[in-house]
Amino acid sequence: MPNLPDHSRVWVYTSSREFTPDEVTQIEGAGTEFVNTWKAHGSALDAEFQILYNRFVVISADEQVSSVSGCSIDSSVKFLSETESRFKLSLMDKMNLAYHGPENKVAVLHMIDFQKEMDNGGIHSQTMVFNNLVSNLGELRTSWEVPLLESWHKQLL
Repeated sequence: MPNLPDHSRVWVYTSSREFTPDEVTQIEGAGTEFVNTWKAHGSALDAEFQILYNRFVVISADEQVSSVSGCSIDSSVKFLSETESRFKLSLMDKMNLAYHGPENKVAVLHMIDFQKEMDNGGIHSQTMVFNNLVSNLGELRTSWEVPLLESWHKQLL
């Protein structure tokens, strides 16, 4: 996302597991090809694709160039669904919550297990979490990785 401005719309998807190096290469290639041909009402979108921490798929688009439409959203969901099937993983389960776990490695737990880990003290108010509800690249750059207490996750305390 280094080339798009802060106001660009962003979608963040958490993988149920870490990607292998080979998967990163394949998914980045397919994702880049997807955003390079992504259109809304026949107009090319100024979009980028990136994998972060070998765990997150991030798609962004500068809507001041061309607005993302329902059909273009559908095509991105189709791309993600195909990626899930091809690599046998889950990307679109919003109940998977990511945080910096032991040794600062990215960990992902289903919301129920996340809550249990909070109850056991393994996750607390200062645990760094990934706030995938960010809506633009500016927020991704500044407010994506935050202490739990500064995220929507605090409602789970």
